[in-house]
Amino acid sequence: MTTRSIIPKYYLGSPQTQLRFWIAIATLFTLVIGFSRIIYPYDVGNYEAGVWAPASLVAHGNNPYTATVTYQEPYTMSPYGIIYYLIVGIGLKFFGTQFWFARTLSLLCVIISCICISKLIYRLTKNRNMALLGSFLFLAQAPVVLWVGVQRPDLLALTLSLLGISSALTMNIDSNKFGLIIIQAVLVGSAVLTRQTSILPICIISFWFLINKAYYKLVLFLGSLLIFLSAFILVLNLTSSGGYLWQNFILSS
Repeated sequence: MTTRSIIPKYYLGSPQTQLRFWIAIATLFTLVIGFSRIIYPYDVGNYEAGVWAPASLVAHGNNPYTATVTYQEPYTMSPYGIIYYLIVGIGLKFFGTQFWFARTLSLLCVIISCICISKLIYRLTKNRNMALLGSFLFLAQAPVVLWVGVQRPDLLALTLSLLGISSALTMNIDSNKFGLIIIQAVLVGSAVLTRQTSILPICIISFWFLINKAYYKLVLFLGSLLIFLSAFILVLNLTSSGGYLWQNFILSS
C-alpha cells in the first residue's frame, strides 16, 4: 500500500483546493451548529431567557433601565445595550416567547461578519487565498462556535463593528462621501449601544483616518459618533432616572 492510496485525494490537490475544502468543512460545521440551536426550543445554557424581561419592556415602549424595575418583581436587570433588547423584543412581540428569531439573527451575523473579514483582507492584500484563509480562521474561533445560533448580543455587536470598519477601510480615502462616514459612525455607535464594550472599532477607524491624514474625515466621524451616542445615552438616562448609566457602566464595571 502506497502513501498515495491511504491519503484522501483532497490532501493531494493544490493549496488553493485544500484551503477551499477546509473552509467548506468549517462553514458546514458552523451552519449545522447554528441550525441545531435555532430549532432547539430551550435555553442552551447562556441565560437566554433572562433577556425576555427587559426585551418585553422595550417591546411595550418602556425603558428597561428604569431603576424601579430592579427592586420590584420580577426584579429585572438590563446589563446589555438597548438595540439588542429592541431586536429581541420585536421577536417576542410578533412571535411570542421563543428563541429562534434572535438565534437566526445570530447565525446571519456570523455570515455577514465572515464576508466583511474576507473583504477587508482582500482589500489590504489583493490575495483571494488570504481572504479565504481569514474566513476559515474566523469560523474556527472558539467564541464563534460557542455563540453561533445563540441569543446573545456579542455577534450582533461584532457584525455592526465589522460593517463600519470594512466600510471605512475599503472606501477611497480621497473621496468626498461624507454621508458614508456618518453611516460608519452610526454603525459603530450602534455596536456600542448593543454591547457597551465595543470600543476598539472606534479606535481602528479613527487611527485609519489619522494615518492617512484624512483629518476632516476623522473630525466628521468622531463628531457624528459623539452626537449619535450622546443623544441615545441622554434620552435613555433621563427617562430611567439615571438607571441606564448605572446598569450599563457603573454596575457592570
